Amino acid sequence: MRYLKGLVRTFQWIHSDRDGAIEATSAVAKVEKKFTARGYEIYTKRRIWPSDGSPNMEGMKVVLDYMREGKMLSSSQRPEKYVDLSYLEQAKRELGVR
Repeated sequence: MRYLKGLVRTFQWIHSDRDGAIEATSAVAKVEKKFTARGYEIYTKRRIWPSDGSPNMEGMKVVLDYMREGKMLSSSQRPEKYVDLSYLEQAKRELGVR
């Protein structure tokens, strides 16, 4: 639960402090800020970095479809079969996040 709360807080911070997130990403990745700024725009716009820590279920569906095509799964599967959001929802409730 502590991990999930930290994850939710991190994504909230990323979305609320653009400049700080770009600065931190640039420092950690050792990349020029102009590149991390562009990455920030792409990652937030496409919800690769979700504002509330939720997994991208449509993206997971794409991965599962590729797995079926590669014969790693015998039939199409719904992401919900593999993802239990109850823990994330509990963490968000405890943080007062909707």
